[in-house]
Amino acid sequence: MTVTVAYFAMEEKRRAELNRFWATWSKVIFLAVMLVNSLAGIYLFVNGPTQIVRADVSRLLLHVFNLTCLPVIVFMSSMLKVMDKRDARRKEADLAVAQLQGRLAALEAKSSIRPAELQLKERQP
Repeated sequence: MTVTVAYFAMEEKRRAELNRFWATWSKVIFLAVMLVNSLAGIYLFVNGPTQIVRADVSRLLLHVFNLTCLPVIVFMSSMLKVMDKRDARRKEADLAVAQLQGRLAALEAKSSIRPAELQLKERQP
């Protein structure tokens, strides 16, 4: 109960950082366990003392599939970070555009300056 209260008492930014930290490290631990498990399974398949049966081959294919999925999972995780950065930059750009549009509207209201598009249309024959 006190951990929950302490968690929700944190400010939003700190809470988001804590969530990202735990998500990252739980993913790292999961991927490490999956890697070790798959490598150990392949090693036991190759160096095992028993005769190979169909179930062993299907387990081998599962381990190979796990090893091929590891780079995909890592790539997708890194793409999430890239998309977060892109979204942050997009929000900053949208805010800057909104501020510039507000300043332009204020200037147009204050003076007789017309938008550049109208001035260009008048110049064209």
